[in-house]
Amino acid sequence: MDQRFIPLNALIALTEGTSNWPRPLGDQGFRLAALEVPVTTSRGKVVVDFSASCRVDNPDLLVAEAKSGNNVEPDQLDRYGAMTVADFARQVTLGSPGPDAWNLERVYACLSDAVESIKLGLSGGDGVCSLLIVGPERAWFEPCDGSRLSAFDVATPVGLPPRIVVIDPQSPDGEFLELLLPEITAAARRQETTIAVASLVDRAVRYFKLCGAAYQGSMTRRATDALRSYLRDEKDELFSIEYGSQASGGGGVVRIEQSPATFDPRGETQGWQRIQRHTERRLRGKASAGVVGQLSFDELATEAIGGDEGEEGDDATD
Repeated sequence: MDQRFIPLNALIALTEGTSNWPRPLGDQGFRLAALEVPVTTSRGKVVVDFSASCRVDNPDLLVAEAKSGNNVEPDQLDRYGAMTVADFARQVTLGSPGPDAWNLERVYACLSDAVESIKLGLSGGDGVCSLLIVGPERAWFEPCDGSRLSAFDVATPVGLPPRIVVIDPQSPDGEFLELLLPEITAAARRQETTIAVASLVDRAVRYFKLCGAAYQGSMTRRATDALRSYLRDEKDELFSIEYGSQASGGGGVVRIEQSPATFDPRGETQGWQRIQRHTERRLRGKASAGVVGQLSFDELATEAIGGDEGEEGDDATD
């Protein structure tokens, strides 16, 4: 996992209880609200990496910056400090009660080896933020003065947080392809003929619908570029990609050209195996970006072959 995704994935896991992680934020009543939302404040725009809402007793809105580096950007900290619930509510619908009834909690999430540097940076800004620290085997929360959140120090499974968010618009083409090509194969298995790239990304990327519209657009365009680059470099008879309309999310549209699912049964198995070999050759040597619940190439081929025995797998991914 890319280090820059560790604090964000830890925030999600500590809220949702993903992959046997404790959920101390969830236990305080917080539920994931949105990811990567641009919010305009009186000091300028800031992209909120993570937000969660709590409606227990008096409602709380938690906004967090997931910081994988060692430095705090003073301008960014000041924008968090200037943010109001009304600023956030212009982008994300909070529902009843109105913004004035909500308490805003600002949090920086960082890695344990950077905590002293981050604390120093936070002390030099106008914004008052609580701190979530993520270590290899524990995570702890230090509320700032005036926070209504409870401190915690919890043991976590050894190693990295769950692989929830594994790509973003800055990720290389290969990491997009690791997620998208299995989804295209699954779409062909279901005998779909066209699918918007935005829909492919939605199937491949968890919580995609909770991301801000600008972020969704950037992800869709990057995915489209990665697939176009792939098709320029590789001969792939399974699919092509066309320019999409605004209705397709601003990205391209994948057209399934020839699915083995439509072959004579005697050739279907060989067709899926050929697709599997071709795609694995293209991705060989690249780090896997596998996501819990996502079908592997082996599983996709096995499902296709298993049809001869009357077995049907679940092609959908979350």
